[in-house]
Amino acid sequence: QLLLAHPERLPESPYETPTNLESLFYYPHRWFFRQKLKLYPASLLSVTGDNTLLGSLAHRFFELFLQETDCLAWERPHLNSWIDSMAGNLLEREGATLLLYGREPDRNQFLNRVKNAAWSLITHLRTNGWSVYGTEQELKGTIAGYPIQGKADLVINRNGSEWAIVDLKWSGARRRLDMIRNGEDLQLILYAKLLPPEEAWAHTAYFILEDGKMIARNKEAFRDAVVAAGMWETHVDACREIFERMMRTLNWRMDQVQKGRIELRNARTASELEAIYGVELLDLLEMKNEDAWWDDYRMVLGQ
Repeated sequence: QLLLAHPERLPESPYETPTNLESLFYYPHRWFFRQKLKLYPASLLSVTGDNTLLGSLAHRFFELFLQETDCLAWERPHLNSWIDSMAGNLLEREGATLLLYGREPDRNQFLNRVKNAAWSLITHLRTNGWSVYGTEQELKGTIAGYPIQGKADLVINRNGSEWAIVDLKWSGARRRLDMIRNGEDLQLILYAKLLPPEEAWAHTAYFILEDGKMIARNKEAFRDAVVAAGMWETHVDACREIFERMMRTLNWRMDQVQKGRIELRNARTASELEAIYGVELLDLLEMKNEDAWWDDYRMVLGQ
């Protein structure tokens, strides 16, 4: 643990995002260095790697496509034509490396994947009676006294009273299945809590753009979804239990910060931390025993 002599001098954050809270829950040093000390990676001009580029481009295609007022009524030829008509300008602005000489097979493969995924999403929404309410929907609220703000990729509505939030991801179907099964889909559950009405829990799902799969906790919202079966009977039961654990974990972490204790967690320190906490962890989210994904502060921890 990093011990602070004067934790009362730490600056207040105007709000937290679901991503920041996830860092605070599992890897507090990442939240502390970024949110409190404002230590960011250097901004260097670089060419984005293919996987990141394709994910960003696909996400942009879907954002624009879902903003079309009649998109769920389109047939497949019209959808394909629309994607082809948008591809030129979008690739020039945001994916120029796919226009380089020799990249035509990669470009065609990518556009075909976008077309297949978009048709799959239309089919999921149409056959289950959903309509598009909004994309990049801003959600705000207060949780345990802390202001929270975030953006949901896709918010949909059924019959005016039933809601669902879909998180669009380029790849990682197996990882998303495991997250739902283990109750680690924290960002989706926070979005479901922030989406009005407060007394209701929206359905949640991941849609994997690379292979057009909808991944959900059950088939209540999408009958053809890939189901990540867990220990809960309904999505409401799951959301309530996981959210309660999140709130206990949030209060526990904030109490540590107020006392000047910042946890430094990675694969090397995890067992020592478990020994320090003991039974404290029983009612909290299950802590991680491995290094954080994409940790910008590995060198700070001596890794």
